[in-house]
Amino acid sequence: MAAAHARFSLDASGFERVAEGIVRLSVPPGLAESFVVPALVRLRAQHPGIQIEVDTSLRFVDLTRREADLAVRTLRPQTGDLVSVKLGERQWTPMVAARQTKKLAPLKSWADIPWIGWGDDLQSFPPASWVAKHVPRSVMVLRTSHFTMQVTAVAAGLGAALLPPAYARVAEVAPLRHSRALAASVNELPVNETWLVGHRALRAVPRVAAVWEFLKDEFARFEATRGHRQDL
Repeated sequence: MAAAHARFSLDASGFERVAEGIVRLSVPPGLAESFVVPALVRLRAQHPGIQIEVDTSLRFVDLTRREADLAVRTLRPQTGDLVSVKLGERQWTPMVAARQTKKLAPLKSWADIPWIGWGDDLQSFPPASWVAKHVPRSVMVLRTSHFTMQVTAVAAGLGAALLPPAYARVAEVAPLRHSRALAASVNELPVNETWLVGHRALRAVPRVAAVWEFLKDEFARFEATRGHRQDL
C-alpha cells in the first residue's frame, strides 16, 4: 500500500514545482454556478498558470481513482485515503422572490403559497424529505431536480423553495418570514454542510494545493462577510 501511495503521488505531481496545469473540480451544480465560477476570476489573477475543469454531475466522483482532483461535497467522506476540511454550515431556508417577502409574511401555513420541489430521483435528499413531509403535494407548481432551475423559478416569483442561505446574496431571493405556528417544522429544517475533499497523495501537489487554499479562503471570506451583514 505504501508503494502504491508513492506511485500515485509521483504520477500525480509529475515533479511539479509551481502551481500550473489542470485541476479538476467536482462541485454540485448550484454551488458551481453561483459561487465557484464567479470566484475563478480571482483564482486566475492569483494563479494564471492554473486551468480548471468543473464536473457538476450529482454523483459522487471517486477521488481515489482520480476522477477529480478536488470535490466540494455536502457530506464528509468516511472511507478512503482522503483529507477534508469543513467550509461552512447553514440551515436550508424557505425562500421566495425578494419582492414578495413583505406581501407574504408572516406565513401561517406552508400550504398557503405555491411551492417548488425536487423530482422523484432525489426524494431521499434531506431538503426533499422536509418538503414532502410539510408541504402538501397539491401546492407544488414545479418539481425538478435541476437546482439552478429551482433558484430561477423562485427569483421569478413562481413559488417558494428550500435554498441554502447563500442564495439570498447571489440571487433575487429572500428568506420567507413565518409565524410561530410553523416553529416546529422550522426546527426540522435540514442543515447544509459544505466540505472540501481531496486525495491525501495529491494534497501537496502545487496546483492542487493552490486551489485548495483558494477555495478555503473564498468560503471563509464569504462567511465573514455574511456574518458582518447579520450583525448589522
